[in-house]
Amino acid sequence: MPRVQSPPRGTRAHSRVSPLASKPNSKQQDLSTDVLELTSGDDIPNTPLPQLRKHHKRVSSLTTKKKPRQKLQNAPLDVIEISSDEDEASPSQGSIIADLRGQVKKLEQEKEKCRNERDLSVQEALRYHAQLKEANAKASEQKSTDGKLVLDPSALEDGLSCEICTGRMYTPYLLPDCGHTFCLSCLRDWFGTAHARFLQANPHWHQNTMNGYISRIQALLLPEYLAHPQLHFHLQQLQQPVPEYTCPTCRKRVYRRPVEVYALKSLVRTISAANRAGKGDIPLDQPFAERRHGHLVVADPWDGYFPRER
Repeated sequence: MPRVQSPPRGTRAHSRVSPLASKPNSKQQDLSTDVLELTSGDDIPNTPLPQLRKHHKRVSSLTTKKKPRQKLQNAPLDVIEISSDEDEASPSQGSIIADLRGQVKKLEQEKEKCRNERDLSVQEALRYHAQLKEANAKASEQKSTDGKLVLDPSALEDGLSCEICTGRMYTPYLLPDCGHTFCLSCLRDWFGTAHARFLQANPHWHQNTMNGYISRIQALLLPEYLAHPQLHFHLQQLQQPVPEYTCPTCRKRVYRRPVEVYALKSLVRTISAANRAGKGDIPLDQPFAERRHGHLVVADPWDGYFPRER
């Protein structure tokens, strides 16, 4: 009785499994897997054992062949963005038009502002041009044909006029204590008023008193003696009150006689002579004289107000 051959064990069969559906990729290759092939005993014919073994080897060699495995490549994943329609909605046409209108209005306002500034600049330039033209005209009028500069006497009136009578100082006198200058007649009237007020308060006062001698004594004494309180007190007791004369402008007390300013006197007379309108009003340059005992006597105009300096 022939030996019944048992069915061979299940061997691996070759099969292919396709990857999951994804985006086509030319670089991706099919994966090789083992295929299991099952056979039953009924399907195997009654063949001799040698042939069966040969057939088994052939099937095993066919089923055990595998393709070389290749490294799996990571398939790129698609990113799906989810957004609402409200976020991606573009601004409406009305809002765009309103924005453009606002920009146009702003540009028109800036344009109007620039136009106003330009008009102001033009007016300012015209005003400066007119002033320059007027100044050039005045400068050309002041120049004579021979190139000499002609001065307007009215431009010097403030420096040539007396502050009391506002007339020209043909006989100017300077106050040494403050530096202000006045004409002789006005200054004598100012000091005469103060002198009359003092005589009214001191009717027995006389100019030729011991005050002159006391001044000489003070000049001869050394400073350390004058600083002695008792000596200073006795000298003050010997002195009589004197009139106080002040400057008509600054009210500073005047202790010394006014001085005649000859340079200013010559300038005033020269300018007045150049001005034809005031040529006949120039007084004669003559020394001061006063009437004494019915006769005109040349004298110092300040003898009755200040003692003579020796």
